[in-house]
Amino acid sequence: MLDLDPLVTLVLGGMLQLEELGAALNVVSVSMRERHYIEVVAPSRIKLKSFSEELIARYKNDLRFFTELRQTARRDAMETVDYSIYEEQIRKLVDKQVIGTEVREPEGVYLVHQLGQPEEPKDWSDEKTRNETDMIRTRVRKTIEQELADDPYAQKVFGELLRQAIAEAEAMFDHPLKQYALFKSFEEKLDSRATPGVPDALADKPHAKAYFGAIRLVLGDDAFAALSEESVESYVSGESLHYLGRRYRLKVIVTPEALAEVRMRGAFITAVVPTHDPAMIRSALDAWYRQRAREVFAQRLPVIAEPLRWVRELPFVRLQFMKRQWGSCSPSGRITLNPCLVKAPREAIDYVLLHEMCHLEHHNHSPAFYSMLDRHMPDWRKIKERLDERAEAYLRR
Repeated sequence: MLDLDPLVTLVLGGMLQLEELGAALNVVSVSMRERHYIEVVAPSRIKLKSFSEELIARYKNDLRFFTELRQTARRDAMETVDYSIYEEQIRKLVDKQVIGTEVREPEGVYLVHQLGQPEEPKDWSDEKTRNETDMIRTRVRKTIEQELADDPYAQKVFGELLRQAIAEAEAMFDHPLKQYALFKSFEEKLDSRATPGVPDALADKPHAKAYFGAIRLVLGDDAFAALSEESVESYVSGESLHYLGRRYRLKVIVTPEALAEVRMRGAFITAVVPTHDPAMIRSALDAWYRQRAREVFAQRLPVIAEPLRWVRELPFVRLQFMKRQWGSCSPSGRITLNPCLVKAPREAIDYVLLHEMCHLEHHNHSPAFYSMLDRHMPDWRKIKERLDERAEAYLRR
């Protein structure tokens, strides 16, 4: 049985080394946990005895004393450092000297609540955005070459649109997210097979679309446009007309000896003619659209030109009906606009006006030209896409 009184005497007298003290404490700790000890009565007989509660309490107090004594001795011997004495000083130093500027997620950390959720393109790095854009470009090129092989017209149209998209993307090299949005929109349009110039009635008839496209390729654009004018437009009451993006119904009123004129009332564009002559009705509608276009363009041109520093004075504008163009700008700075543009929404009119006035500074479709468009009308691509989708209906006369 271990008697603690001599041990206390040895420690206080400085005669017990730290290692011996540690060993003694371990013995006391084990004995307390077991709450009994082994007494050897004789070599052939072992007797198991239990500690009394009073003795156990004494051991606990002594163990606590010697544990603290051991820690103090180790600190005095520089074997350990008690950092708690510096806690208050460090807290005051941090509160006074350290200022937080931002909270950032550390790299390489998995946010459990976001696992399984797709990342938004705006949160991608520039490198990832460019990689995704390159993959879309590869996919659409493969789709055009292989999956549209049975529809030559769609292959031709989408091939030209892809070349245009690539040229626009080169002008946005410093804006990878815009490049991604451009090609993503193009891929969605390609996947839906919304081929410009093909009637909506053939949307779910791929074979009919292919035959229609083949006929267009064989006839050529000019011959097909002339055929459309002769066979589609008969100028009878109930036909659809457009003005500033809204759909109206044509109403033909035949009044003998009346002068041909057109007026808009409610949901109708009314043509008053002396006889039901399609050529006369068309001529009257052309004159009405030309006058409306002159008024609308005169209103919007100063508004669009105001923030453009290179436009010192409003350019000369002339009106001319065209079969496939909305406008043009000559090297001398003269702008030509198609009166049919007044059939489109106002935002589309503003886009075409801005497009032609940007040509006053850049007489080509260079990266600088597209950068200028981006700066003054960031969403011009969506507007142009919607305008292209309705081009056939707006350009028809």
